[in-house]
Amino acid sequence: MKRLILLILLSLMVFGGRVSAETPAPWRGEYYDNEWFAGQPVFTRDDAIIDFDWGSGSPDPRIPNDFFAVRWRRTIHLDEAATYRLTAIVDDTLKVIVNNQVVLNLTEATDLSTSIVKPDILPSIVDVPLNKGNNYIYVEYKEKTFPARVQLLVDRLTPAPQSGWTARYFNNTTLSGEPALERIETFDERNKLLNIWGHAAPDGVNEDFFSATFETTFEVGSGGAAYLFNLSADDLTELLIDGEPILEIDAAWDRKSAERFLTSGTHTITIHYREYVGWAYLDFSAIPLTP
Repeated sequence: MKRLILLILLSLMVFGGRVSAETPAPWRGEYYDNEWFAGQPVFTRDDAIIDFDWGSGSPDPRIPNDFFAVRWRRTIHLDEAATYRLTAIVDDTLKVIVNNQVVLNLTEATDLSTSIVKPDILPSIVDVPLNKGNNYIYVEYKEKTFPARVQLLVDRLTPAPQSGWTARYFNNTTLSGEPALERIETFDERNKLLNIWGHAAPDGVNEDFFSATFETTFEVGSGGAAYLFNLSADDLTELLIDGEPILEIDAAWDRKSAERFLTSGTHTITIHYREYVGWAYLDFSAIPLTP
């Protein structure tokens, strides 16, 4: 299955008007009936997010099923400089330009299903510093032959929580018995968890048929805040917030998201992960949507 995934979730200012630092804004999309961006686009539109699965079809009856291209652009306004992480998986080609500099230029298809048997083919990840003021992002996507799927997202990097995640690994898929390994895991983003085990596992843990729990706490300020929770994994994974199930992954390399408003105070994030055979992978993030 051919895919494109590019993480983009930002404090921004769109072409034509400024929005608050935590308000999503649309991408300006230009859709072409050729792969060279030749001539005028067949049509233009604002895309609230870039998350399309056209399969063997195309974005519109006026666009051919193969050999088409899309260009998206956005202006991001920051009150202070920050670093953003871009993650991309593409078929067929992708170029991302930030402030007139090419930060990603993928010319060969990257397929998540292929990465299961070829672990060297993984999502391309790049951290990009953005300046105070306006930052200009251009994305050029080209589709050659069937199928066509595109996702785009972007994450702002923030300091990791001091406490990190309490991780407990079990040599079974039932999260039962004494842990084979217990440790604290920390990452370079707040409320972020990323483990790409591949065909391996931590020391003392089975490479297949293991399970793990991950738990951390975080504080929400006065008045509460809305969060976007993102979860992607292989194999079965469940996300709980304060003990309430929020998201469940039940298919390899699936990705799901959910928005929740959290009241002020301390909240607990718990992730239950189960690995059976093959590739092992877990990616979670919690992004504040309101100040």
